[in-house]
Amino acid sequence: MKFWVALFIFLTCSVSHAANRIEKIEALMRAQGLVEAFEQQIQLGREACKKQADEMLSQMLSSLEASPEFNAKFRAAAQDFVQVAQPAWTAQDIVNTWSQFYAPHFSDAELDQLLAFYTSPLAQKEVAASK
Repeated sequence: MKFWVALFIFLTCSVSHAANRIEKIEALMRAQGLVEAFEQQIQLGREACKKQADEMLSQMLSSLEASPEFNAKFRAAAQDFVQVAQPAWTAQDIVNTWSQFYAPHFSDAELDQLLAFYTSPLAQKEVAASK
């Protein structure tokens, strides 16, 4: 019985510790401006996809003499394409994945030091200047 209690405590602490490290890395990535950059890139990709689909649709419809009914179907198909072509991941997904590869290289104390630096006024000035 003691074994199971010890195992439960160990697993609970491990999960809590891992979540804490992900939170630290997310805070670090936010301080570095990376999360904002990922969010912007995802949004720009969405906008570029919609623009490209709209341009292709306009070119296609200008060369066809389709009825309003078919024009509506083409527009609906283009909208469906834009929805399907959107990335399935979010900036949070990128943070979670990044954390898996980044975290093993640093101890908790080192993550705390990095976080303290990147949230300092000097580092924030550098982050702003690098945008």
